[in-house]
Amino acid sequence: MAGLEFVTTDPPNAGVPMRRFDGRPFGQGDVFQRNNFELPEGGPTSFEVVVAGRSTRTVMVSDLRGMEQVQVGMMLECAGHARTGMDPVPEGTPWGMGAASPLVVRGVPLTEVLDDLPDDVVEVVFTGIDHGEVPEDGEVHYQFSLSREEATQPGPLLVLEMNGTPLRIERGGPVRLVVPGQYAMKSVKWLTRIEAVTEPFEGHFVRKYRYYDDTRFDGVEPVGPMLVRAVVAAPRAGEDVSAGRLVAKGMAWTGTGEVELVEVSPDGGSTWIPASLDRREGSVVWEAELEVPVGPTEVVARATDSAGNVQPLDAPWNRNGYGNNAVHRVPITAT
Repeated sequence: MAGLEFVTTDPPNAGVPMRRFDGRPFGQGDVFQRNNFELPEGGPTSFEVVVAGRSTRTVMVSDLRGMEQVQVGMMLECAGHARTGMDPVPEGTPWGMGAASPLVVRGVPLTEVLDDLPDDVVEVVFTGIDHGEVPEDGEVHYQFSLSREEATQPGPLLVLEMNGTPLRIERGGPVRLVVPGQYAMKSVKWLTRIEAVTEPFEGHFVRKYRYYDDTRFDGVEPVGPMLVRAVVAAPRAGEDVSAGRLVAKGMAWTGTGEVELVEVSPDGGSTWIPASLDRREGSVVWEAELEVPVGPTEVVARATDSAGNVQPLDAPWNRNGYGNNAVHRVPITAT
């Protein structure tokens, strides 16, 4: 994709240059790419909906296009975003910054295609057409599940459009699941099957996307909502700037409530200045006027959300490298 920064090519995984997080609208081609397997040559034109093995029906993508649709603004973020900022760096796709994007998605609420679920249904499993070999389990399709409660809330969408255009094949088209507020592993692409099940689903990716050996949690916890984060779009890392007044810009988001505060430091975290916030649906664009000292320094951004969550100054660590929402530090030199 033009403008994206590839971290792997087989399969294609590419992040967004940090300068793009300045509030400008994203086209669909600007959105980061995350793939576990090779891209399929074409997406399914229909998918099955199976309810507890008792009923099965086929939903055509053309059927969805004829149904009432809703539009939602949100952030989509990979759970492995900023993995390379951990020490030591865990195994996995070597994401630095940029594995996130603001989206405006349009589609049909998931609840419109789920029948009234029987009382014994505990989860809903989503299967994509993409597949490949994985450790321990061999050949698998990409699958992930939502709890009954998650699946029956208004949030999850069967998305047909992204950022103003029909959903393209490399974004999971013609139809994919999107779950606002959650890390992207739950937003299954190239949907081919939706199945309501009566036992907890323990597929490969559900087992993988957990916080193992993470001191933030007691025991092993599933990767949940996006953690609060602010990123710096300007100045850019390594940039030479003039000492004195500097306008810093960026974006912030959270999966829990709303971003209430963004603080920006011109001196590596010794002092903090509250930024002004331009609220968008699913995120904020922030701006702060700083006084930058002469010499090398770091511009640092830190966000706080309405649930009281604050970005940590140092990167947490876990075995799979998920949920590193440490503050974004941008080294610059002022003369």
